[in-house]
Amino acid sequence: MTRKALGRGLEALIPKKEEPAHEAESVSTIDPAGAHEVHVDRIRSNRLQPRTRFEDGALRELAASIRENGILQPLLVRRTEHGFELIAGERRLRAARSIGIETVPVVVREHVDDEQSLRLALLENVQREDLNPIEEAQGYRRLIDEFSMSQQDIADQLGRSRSTVANALRLLNLPEDLRNRIENGELTPGHARALLSAGSLEEQIEIARLVRERGLNVRETELLARRTTTKKTKITKIAITPELAELQKRLEQRFGTRVRIHARKGDGSSGRIEIDYYNSEDLERVFQMSGVSYLL
Repeated sequence: MTRKALGRGLEALIPKKEEPAHEAESVSTIDPAGAHEVHVDRIRSNRLQPRTRFEDGALRELAASIRENGILQPLLVRRTEHGFELIAGERRLRAARSIGIETVPVVVREHVDDEQSLRLALLENVQREDLNPIEEAQGYRRLIDEFSMSQQDIADQLGRSRSTVANALRLLNLPEDLRNRIENGELTPGHARALLSAGSLEEQIEIARLVRERGLNVRETELLARRTTTKKTKITKIAITPELAELQKRLEQRFGTRVRIHARKGDGSSGRIEIDYYNSEDLERVFQMSGVSYLL
């Protein structure tokens, strides 16, 4: 999937303040741009690293490139009491260590707190397209939840449209199994967004199975999901009462999963209750919490 060119880089997000080489014995200036050589043992990984997966094959390719050409882009770090902590450059550091390189070029940023470190790490990874779609969406969610950034703020800093950020965040509404398939590359983000328009969890999983077995493209997946939604719209939905909404909330808190009460009458005196589960262990847990014996 081709992405649009990104907007402002990291340099525009935080004031640049180079560190004079004489401030620490472990740092020596290596070029006029302000990069320094630092021993890899003095650098610890970013505690706030947004990436959760590091593919061995990709790291080996990067290590081979570094062995041949060196590290072309310095790592971004901040000073700590015992050395330095990465802000951006985890893959380069891992690849360098794997082939026995002892020192790496870094640019030191002063006065960077945890919030700025996470924000820069997320934005740098997204700009370099190092994150899979789910990691990217989770990164957006952290920026929103932890640092009160709006979708528009994120879009502005990445040179993207707000709808692009919104569509990425929608992927987090998919069940865990489908999110895992996106992370593994079995489903594209386009397929995943099409699945979101399906009416229910069961339909999403079934359509995902058809995508895999029949090799459906995104357009075909959209048409299939739309067909299931159209069937549902023929049935008039009755809004549940505030009392049923409160009961629905209590059930969700009790079972720790999604619960929906579907009323057949306006006063809620008739209907059905729908409890979601995502694997056999989850189903067994629901039965145990209901006080009903599971399969023997």
